[in-house]
Amino acid sequence: MARAWVTWEDAVIAHEALGSPGAYSDRPDDSLMAFVRICAPYFAQDAFLEDGHCSGTHTGWPGSRGC
Repeated sequence: MARAWVTWEDAVIAHEALGSPGAYSDRPDDSLMAFVRICAPYFAQDAFLEDGHCSGTHTGWPGSRGC
């Protein structure tokens, strides 16, 4: 399961301006599992944001395109 998650993460980050292919998948299995255990709860709970928080008007981090 961790491999599938980081394959998806790699595909997403490869499209970022400063991203690079294979950013996560080249790490040891223990590191992959730790990464997935940290990320999965945020994903499952919509990053713990309130409904409508990312309605397109939120600017996000400086220099980002928002949510």
